[in-house]
Amino acid sequence: MRGYLFVAACGILSGTVTFGGRVLSDLGVSLFEISIYRYAIGALVLLPFVWNALPILRRKWKPLIVLGLVGAALGLSEIAAVVLGAPVALAAFLIYSQPLWTVFLSWLILGEQPTLRKILALVIALCGVIILFQPWKMQAIGSLSGALLGLLAGMLLSLYIILIRKTHFDEIPSLLGTFGWLIFSLFWFIVFYPFVFLVTQDPALVSLRTDVSPTAWLLIFVFAMTAEVLPAAALFKGSQTVEASLSGIVLLLEPVSAALLAVVFLHEAITGNILLGGLLVLAANVVTASRRPAISGV
Repeated sequence: MRGYLFVAACGILSGTVTFGGRVLSDLGVSLFEISIYRYAIGALVLLPFVWNALPILRRKWKPLIVLGLVGAALGLSEIAAVVLGAPVALAAFLIYSQPLWTVFLSWLILGEQPTLRKILALVIALCGVIILFQPWKMQAIGSLSGALLGLLAGMLLSLYIILIRKTHFDEIPSLLGTFGWLIFSLFWFIVFYPFVFLVTQDPALVSLRTDVSPTAWLLIFVFAMTAEVLPAAALFKGSQTVEASLSGIVLLLEPVSAALLAVVFLHEAITGNILLGGLLVLAANVVTASRRPAISGV
């Protein structure tokens, strides 16, 4: 149960990702400023706590540099989805199509067997995603590019959950894993920057300044803690005992959290398709979590 509580805490806190991205974007902070500064701040905060364990990181950097690559791509796509115009609640729910991919990929990569209950949950979740995406009514999703990036982020999030689960088998401590993930994600963001700049010079995406307002710096710090450090540390800890496929479903608490934040603070409406699609996704969560399969590989 303790592991599930850690994963649930990650899901609730992660609801601040899309919400915080919209707030910082409205303050004029670019996508890359949001991304790079939150990882840098998070790594600096954790450094004193992992200093004595850094020799382990030097020996086991390979899985973490791959995790950092996935994390950087995920960080770019999930915030870009909102910056490019997808409603916060819709972007969050599309990101959380990830159980569809997590059950399949965790079977291929980790050997977690798909059960009939998981398959039923996948069908319900797929129906929810289709209702949310509304392919027959594209104008309802705001920005098509933003919505597609939200869906891509869901696939990347699935891989992220699986790779974190794998760090347990690689015997990487949870806090050190969080630090390594932040450092290598920051590395990949810096690598990606010139390539993204070749594609677009939109300052909302690629501006990289240090003279942002004090209010923005404070919010970036809060964002780094609530959207990165605390949820990642909780997921690393919870993944020691919870299967990746189950973590993916428990983490569906994020869109609920994001939707509530958007309604309360951004005054976004909960439309019928978001409500129905979200309920179906959460129903898939209930179906899968109602019976706890055995943990494999622990």
